[in-house]
Amino acid sequence: VDKNDLENNSKNRNVSRRRRGSRRGGRQAKSGFDLLPPQQVINSDETAAFKLAVLIAQKHKMNTWESSFDDQMNLLRVECSQGVHPVWSRLAREAPLFAELERFEIKEEENILIDSKEWINASNIDPKNNSSLLKWLEMDMPFKLTPAQEISLGKIRKDLAGKPRPSSWPQIMKGKLRGLQEEAALLESILLLSANSDDAINVLESIQDNGKLIKVVEKQMNLNIIRRNENGALVESLTQEGDDELALTIRVESWKRIDDIDQQLSIELLEKGKILLEQHDEKIPSSLLWRISKILFEKEEYDEAITSIEDLSLNNSEEVIFAIKLVSKIYSQKLENSIIDTMKVS
Repeated sequence: VDKNDLENNSKNRNVSRRRRGSRRGGRQAKSGFDLLPPQQVINSDETAAFKLAVLIAQKHKMNTWESSFDDQMNLLRVECSQGVHPVWSRLAREAPLFAELERFEIKEEENILIDSKEWINASNIDPKNNSSLLKWLEMDMPFKLTPAQEISLGKIRKDLAGKPRPSSWPQIMKGKLRGLQEEAALLESILLLSANSDDAINVLESIQDNGKLIKVVEKQMNLNIIRRNENGALVESLTQEGDDELALTIRVESWKRIDDIDQQLSIELLEKGKILLEQHDEKIPSSLLWRISKILFEKEEYDEAITSIEDLSLNNSEEVIFAIKLVSKIYSQKLENSIIDTMKVS
C-alpha cells in the first residue's frame, strides 16, 4: 500500500466528514485564532497577565513545548501576584482554561490624570436643572469609579435622559455612590441635592475645607439653605458674584424671597432684582414692587411709583394709606378703584 495513497484517502475522508457535519449542523468551520508564538509574546511589551494568558493557551494548543517556557511562566506568575487588571479575573471566570488567573489579586487601575479644574468649574450648576446635571454627569470625571459605581451612575444618567425621578436616586446610590471622598463627594452631594435629600448638606460639609472645592461647595450649600427657607445670608445672596448657572440661580432664588428681608435696599438694587426676575419669567413679589414704589414716591417720581403698584391689590391699612398719598399726588383710576374696593370690604 502506497503511503501517499493512504494519506490522500485519509484527507479525503476527513474532508467528507467535515462536509457532512456542515450539512447536518448548518455550521461553517471557523478558522483558528492565531496566537503569538511563545518566544515572541515573552519578548513583547505586553503586560505580564497578557503574556501568561497567551502562554497558557499555547501550552494547551501546541504539540511541542520547551521547558524554558515553563520557567518564563513561573516568572510571570510571580509578577502577576503583585496584582492584575480586573479583566483577567473576569476572563478566568468565563474560560476555565485561564482559571489560575482568578487567584491573583485585582490591581487598582492607574488613574488617568484628568485636570479636575474644568470638571469642578462645570459643577457650578443648579442641581434642580436636569439638562445641566446630565451634561455634567457625561463629562470625564477626575477620579476612577468602580464597575458597580459606573452601573449606578449609568442608571441615574438614563433616568435623567427620560422622565427623571430624582427621589429614586438615593436608593440607586446606596452602597455604591455614598460615603465618597474629595471630588467624588462633590458628585455624591450634587446628586443628593437633586434628589432633595437631607443627607446632601452633611456631604457638602465634609468637603467644605477642600481648597479646590471650597467655592462651589459654599455656593451649593447657600442655594440649598435658601431653597429650604432657612436663615442664611439672604441679603448677600441678592448680589452673588459670578456668571455661572449656580450663581445666577442663587440670585434669582434670593430675590423670590425678598419678603424675608427687612433690611433697607437701594432703588438701584431693587430694580436690578425686578429685571432679573422678569428675564427669567419669575413672578415678581408684590413686596418688591411696593418697596420700589415707596422709594420712587420719596424721590417725587410719582408716575413711576403709580406704575409699580397700580395693578396690585391692597392687603392692609399701611398699603391703603400709601395708595391714598400717592393718588393725591397724581391721579390713577386703577389705584382709586383699588382703594374704594378695599374700603368697602373693610
